[in-house]
Amino acid sequence: MKKLLFLTNQNNNSFKEEDFGLIDFLSKDFELIVSHPQDCLPLLHKVEGVIIRNIWPTHEYADDWKDAEQKIKDSKLPTYNDFSGRGDVDISHN
Repeated sequence: MKKLLFLTNQNNNSFKEEDFGLIDFLSKDFELIVSHPQDCLPLLHKVEGVIIRNIWPTHEYADDWKDAEQKIKDSKLPTYNDFSGRGDVDISHN
């Protein structure tokens, strides 16, 4: 079973229930490690991919997030969503 890192800010109530639903759904096919972005660096070597969800407001930990973002990019791990800050918003239909 593939192990994925699921990044979320569980202190952000805006999409908490949606994240719990995604975690439950994905856990059927993947082993998930759920982490706040500030705590993810020691976990990168343990996973085969990264899911970035509901991590805002990143401005509250901007330096930590920049460091984590760069290390995730450097790791070459498959990542969903990208680092544009648009999350899973599909702008191709606008």
